Amino acid sequence: MITHHDWGRPAFKIQDSKTKAGIREVPISSKLLPLYAHLLTLSDEKNGYFFAGGKNKYNNRLDYLSKQFGRLKKSLGYDGRHVFHSFRKTVTTELHRAGCGLGIIPYIVGHETGSITYDIYSAGPSMEQKKAAIEKLSFDFDYHLD
Repeated sequence: MITHHDWGRPAFKIQDSKTKAGIREVPISSKLLPLYAHLLTLSDEKNGYFFAGGKNKYNNRLDYLSKQFGRLKKSLGYDGRHVFHSFRKTVTTELHRAGCGLGIIPYIVGHETGSITYDIYSAGPSMEQKKAAIEKLSFDFDYHLD
């Protein structure tokens, strides 16, 4: 689900997850806003989603994306060490290297901190804090809005 906040930037909201920590809201990077706007124009064709979905036997709507990733990485010569969750690992590493800490990173990637103080008693960082962290990410991806 995509939401909009006071600062005028969209965020995505994960409402269903295997863990409580996985249920979260994450701002969309300003660098991805053109792609976001393009996908939004196509979402009506996909029942309101950015990506067309199907259902596998585990009721996973986007299983095909993981399979496409696997075929793509294999065609580019990557081996089994590179999996769909490699994106999460890369984002976590880059956030950490950009100076973000345990007070923010787990709330972006959907992990528990392992701290009773944070996991039980904290409501987590504000959307403004998460947005500042997300804006520190910079990747040189080549995508086309076709």
